Amino acid sequence: AAGSVITKSVGPYTLVAGNPAKEIEPSQECKDVYGL
Repeated sequence: AAGSVITKSVGPYTLVAGNPAKEIEPSQECKDVYGL
């Protein structure tokens, strides 16, 4: 995410938001589109 500070490693296709960045639950639409 633009402007976020990521303080630890995150997995592939993980959605993060905030400052410091935290993992967020993807929406159902994201799950359907990206097969999460």
